[in-house]
Amino acid sequence: MNIQHFTRASLLAFVTAGAAAAQNDECTGAIALLNNSVTAFDNSTATSSVTPWPCVTAGGIGGTDLWYSFTATSGNTVRVSLCGSGFDTLVQAFSGSCASLASIACNDDFCGLQSQINFVGVNGTTYFIRVGGWNSAVGVGTISITEQGPPPPAPVCNGGVTGAPLLGGNGGNIGGAVYFDLSVTSNVSITNLETNYSAAVGTPVGMQIWTAPTTAVGNQANPAAWTLMAMDNGASQSAGINSPTFIVLASPLSLTTGSYGIALVSVGSAHAYTNGNGANQVFTNGPYTLNAGSASNAPFTAPTFNPRVWNGRLCDGAPAGLGVSYCGPAVPNTSFASAVITAAGSATASANNVTLTAASLPLNQFGFFLTSQTQGFVPNPGGISVGNLCLGGTIGRYVGPGQIMNAGPGGSFSLVLNLTQTPAGPVFASITAGQTWNFQAWFRDVLPGGSPTSNFTDGRSILFN
Repeated sequence: MNIQHFTRASLLAFVTAGAAAAQNDECTGAIALLNNSVTAFDNSTATSSVTPWPCVTAGGIGGTDLWYSFTATSGNTVRVSLCGSGFDTLVQAFSGSCASLASIACNDDFCGLQSQINFVGVNGTTYFIRVGGWNSAVGVGTISITEQGPPPPAPVCNGGVTGAPLLGGNGGNIGGAVYFDLSVTSNVSITNLETNYSAAVGTPVGMQIWTAPTTAVGNQANPAAWTLMAMDNGASQSAGINSPTFIVLASPLSLTTGSYGIALVSVGSAHAYTNGNGANQVFTNGPYTLNAGSASNAPFTAPTFNPRVWNGRLCDGAPAGLGVSYCGPAVPNTSFASAVITAAGSATASANNVTLTAASLPLNQFGFFLTSQTQGFVPNPGGISVGNLCLGGTIGRYVGPGQIMNAGPGGSFSLVLNLTQTPAGPVFASITAGQTWNFQAWFRDVLPGGSPTSNFTDGRSILFN
């Protein structure tokens, strides 16, 4: 039969007849789907399984479901989409067996009233896919399944400012907003950010960034005060609650010197944020000062909840700076981020102009910088640290007066170096042209439960001329 000769009515009848005849009303009769396939379905004769739907929105119930299976052929992300279907859909993925199902992804509304999920597959593992209707809605639709390519590497976060650690503790609705004030003392360009989203791992997500003149305070429920200034590039996936979800902006958010109200409107997820207590609301790094904040379950709509503190990090488009990063990323610390070391200034030794900065540190913990002409790699040095020592040979410590520093509420510290007084074990050396020196920061941390530990940033290598 030539499908080009189908009328719309005959195609609908064909789809309906095929779906009605299928024995996939229960998990045990699941129909196997292939990668890069699009399959028509009709759930009008389906019954409702007893397995719960955890993602049903707006007080609805799920039902009238059909079952499919898919065997992953790689370790990449699997995308299951019902976009384009003709009714209000639900979709859910499970690992395990029909007798012991474990939900790994679920979605109600992604593309309008239709659904889409992502999950990370394991090569050779069979997953079960359930398709249903919100409030037992029925109709004709298509299910497409594709294994995506390997995920891109996490974007580098240069400069910027880190807000509250990814601890969550509270949260809003999908599509809700968090608000804070942001002051910058020089022109900046924000290119990407890290945020705390509660959506399941692999869920397609995004972000809109809105600004208001001067402050967010008093403007949270005033839509006229806000202007959409930037949004994501459409390629982000949730990393799960209390893990950094990376959002790359389609175009940078450029801000001139001044103060702004900022609203971050979530797409495809709810924000996970922290209640403010007065001591966890102001964060400063370089030209940035972030003062949090509040939240609402729908953007620019009352009620507004105060104080609420965004969990995340704004990343600017500043160059990576002096030297070359190595030995990264560092082992994540209790700020749920990998600490980084950057350098600014000049690689000309005689200029004696180098400033080191350690960022994404646990708040209010002390630390200091280390240096050596030799690189190394020692995991868990001393059996106490949870990080990696990236130096070898003779290691110098910047522990002189004023050189042991506290990360403070912004989670960072900086040190202006004197290249003529570089610690080299028990003596000091003067850095000269042609030498390569490697730098790293050590810092104190506290494990969950209160046990003290320590950690390190990645390393930075500078060839002096």
